[in-house]
Amino acid sequence: MTLTPYIVAAAASGLAQDIISLVFWRFLTGAGISGEYSAINSTIQELVPARLRGVWTS
Repeated sequence: MTLTPYIVAAAASGLAQDIISLVFWRFLTGAGISGEYSAINSTIQELVPARLRGVWTS
């Protein structure tokens, strides 16, 4: 769910015609990144072997 808005907004940022639309699309890109950041931390922790989970922190 978070990767799609990130990809769409990042692509739209490259096609922005003026500063207002660029700021809008970059804001949505940032929202997608923040959602993706929390999801990827959980995924990485699940992929780390159980004996190392307490050692690895993000």
